[in-house]
Amino acid sequence: MVAKQALIDVYNPFMWFNLADDNDFVEVNMNMVRALKLLKGGYIKIKSNGSSLEKRFRVAAVQDNVLLTGRKFGIEKGIMTPVEVSR
Repeated sequence: MVAKQALIDVYNPFMWFNLADDNDFVEVNMNMVRALKLLKGGYIKIKSNGSSLEKRFRVAAVQDNVLLTGRKFGIEKGIMTPVEVSR
């Protein structure tokens, strides 16, 4: 299954100053996990702007069709980027 989503970047370099960067994941809600049939400990494929990548995910209380990230991945176009996600 492939669906249109939005990747929202909540990265702020001042929040993470002098701290280890362990934010190499995206946050999604349980509805997206079920719809894509994602497996615990697995990856989610994210495509945007002609690029694609696979990232670990974490279930969180976020809105439907939204992926949150605290780290820049290189596919962002500003704070909110339209993306396609799949398993």
